[in-house]
Amino acid sequence: MWRALRLNRSYAVVDRGAAGADQFTPDFGQLRLSLGTHVWATDPVAGNRTEFVILGILEQSLQFTRGVFVDRDTVLTRYPVNVSRTAYFFQLATGVDPATMKTQLESEFLDFGLVVVDIRQEITTQFDASQRVLLLMQAYLALGLLVGVTGLGVITVRAVVERRQEIGAMRALGFTRAMVRGVFLLEISLIALLGIAIGVSLGIVLAYNVFQVYFASVGVFTIPYLHLAAVASLAFAFALVTTAGPALRASKLPPAQTLRYIE
Repeated sequence: MWRALRLNRSYAVVDRGAAGADQFTPDFGQLRLSLGTHVWATDPVAGNRTEFVILGILEQSLQFTRGVFVDRDTVLTRYPVNVSRTAYFFQLATGVDPATMKTQLESEFLDFGLVVVDIRQEITTQFDASQRVLLLMQAYLALGLLVGVTGLGVITVRAVVERRQEIGAMRALGFTRAMVRGVFLLEISLIALLGIAIGVSLGIVLAYNVFQVYFASVGVFTIPYLHLAAVASLAFAFALVTTAGPALRASKLPPAQTLRYIE
């Protein structure tokens, strides 16, 4: 693509932000260009107008790749400007250490105040910052999960206390301890599974809506089934562990004591 840009002066390449909203560029009514679109560039001083054809659109719109890219000679002939280069891109050979080369370049051009930026490292740093935000959100998710599981345990304890006579009646009718314990565990399992299903469904819907707004044009929406299954299984296991104690105590209640009624 870049070779074709040099060979044909009527071609232009634009950054991802010119094609509409994406994860870095909100939609404020800017241009929406596509491949093959004919655009005109006008010099407001001299009045020169040049027609360009959009040859390519960069996948992303980062701070290192913003703008319109055309042939250098076209800019110098059609739009005379005082060339003042403020940025240079270096491509390192295979096996060259970026950190070492950065130090050497800054030392060599110290008098010119050259500041070398490792683009890969800069992108990694920005990505790590995003990951920290996601980790913070996961921490809030874990906190909410802990509160929810604790709430299930409290509900089970109250259910055992409030249904003592029903438990005694079940034992008097022939229900074994295992059957009583199974009833409580089944009840809590249904509540936990229903809550997990609702939470996962709402989370997927929310993630899909966010993806459609910010990332639909640069990626494909995928659901991390294994990760969701692991989180759901962990939540369900915690719920059973929290409620196993009250259910076990309920199964050990003696029928004669639970059926006793005192006004």
